[in-house]
Order: sequence, then structure tokens, then C-alpha cells
Amino acid sequence: MSVLKKHDFGKVQAYQMGYSLLGNAPLLTVYSYYIDGLLIDTGSRRLYASFLKHLDKHTIEQIAVTHYHEDHSGNAEALRDHYGVPLHMGIKTAEYLSKKLPMKLYRHWNFGQILPVKESKPFEKIIETNQYKFEPIYTPGHSDDHYVLYERQEGWLFSGDLYIGNIKFTRKEENLPAMLQSMQHVMTLDFDTLFCAHNPRLKAGKQHMAEKIAYIENFVGQVKDLAQQGYDVQDIRQALGKREIYFLKWLTFNDTGIDFMIRAALKNVQPQAEAHQV
Repeated sequence: MSVLKKHDFGKVQAYQMGYSLLGNAPLLTVYSYYIDGLLIDTGSRRLYASFLKHLDKHTIEQIAVTHYHEDHSGNAEALRDHYGVPLHMGIKTAEYLSKKLPMKLYRHWNFGQILPVKESKPFEKIIETNQYKFEPIYTPGHSDDHYVLYERQEGWLFSGDLYIGNIKFTRKEENLPAMLQSMQHVMTLDFDTLFCAHNPRLKAGKQHMAEKIAYIENFVGQVKDLAQQGYDVQDIRQALGKREIYFLKWLTFNDTGIDFMIRAALKNVQPQAEAHQV
């Protein structure tokens, strides 16, 4: 079963996509955003044909990818080739996408195998459209190549997977202290609309981000306190009253879990810079 819904958010058009191999409702949907000739994130490869029918109604002049995960970058190369337009991304994202990505089977089922990106442009200080100026801001944590796009004039933050909401588990690669640092950095910006890739918040976006920060700070603090007392990961999970979702671990081939969220809380903050940070 596939889902592709268009949402009209005023000046911004959003496309919500999801796919389920089993015929039931998708476990995960992702939003791509179109604004004034710019497409932000490119959705799942499995929905390329139906997504293209919607996009062909717009004038696509530029594409930007927030990070390399398949639900965000799935159609990057195909759309760049189809429209012949600049494809903007971080340098780490370009490195990841320059070759065929190794994919867990569940991600291949859900998103499809993406094409390696042949040509892209590193993020510059500003991505400019006819009416707007988008500032790419490096925000690692969810992944080490993650960016958000900020439109200062309108108070829009296109946040990729920085926000999402109060997460209950993470993937292996995530780093919660780095994520906290990134969220605290964007809180210095003046924004109200949070164009999240999974959970858009059209009003009070900054308040929603502040609530996410408080939630992660509390979780990281509890985990570190217990770790200092000598608790291991499973002891911490039990002390916090968290239950591992074993069906999810099985479904994702042990790629996500509460245990990974606890380990993510114990990681060190990574340097807040890319080699070419804008």
C-alpha cells in the first residue's frame, strides 16, 4: 500500500509519502516540500512515478537534500537528471550518496534502492529563489551529515529530521548530545513554522522545539546519572521503565531500538562543523 498526499500550507506545498509492502498503512511517512521553484527533500524511490506526476505541475528550478537517509534522498539523482537542475546538499551527504548505499532489507522494502548521485553542489551560505533566501545550517545528531534550511524573512525552519517529536527509540547512528547541541543552536533563530519531514508544526514551532529539547535533556541526564552509578544499558532501560519493542527490532533487522537510544545518550558531542560549513 502506498500513500501520497498533497497538503497546501499556504506558500508552501507539501507531499506526504509512505509505502508498505504488506498492504497495511505505512509505518512511516515523510514530507517533501515545494516552495518557489525549490524542492526540499525528494521522498522515497518507491513512489517516484506518482511523485513525479505531482512535481511536473510545478516549475522545479532547484533541489535540496537535508541528509542522506533514503526517505529524504531517494529520488535526488532521478529528479536532478529529469529536470536538469542544481542539486544542493552537504559535503558529507554527497560522499554518502556518490555510491550505492548499503541498505538493510527493511529499508529496501520500504524505500527502494536509490540511484547514486552523479552531480551535486555543496551548500553555500544562501540558496536563493525568486522570492526567498534559505540558509543551510549544519545540525548533526540524527545523522552526521544533517542540515536544516532556514528562511529568515518568513520565520520558516525546514528541519529535516532534527525535530520529529518525542522519539521513543533511535537508529544505531544517532547521537543525542550532538542532537541537543544542534537544537539549541537553531533555538537562537527567529522562527515560528517548523516544516518537519515527519511531523510538521505550522504554529508555535519554536515552542515545540523547546519541548523536544527538554525531553531529550531529561532523558540524557537520567541515562548518564545511571551510567555513572555503574548501570549497563539493559539495567538503565529497566530503571527507566522502558520496554524494548522486540517486534520493531526484528522488523528492522536490529537497526532501531530503545537500547540504541540509551547508547545514543551516552555518546560524546561530535565537532559542530563540516569541512565546508556555511
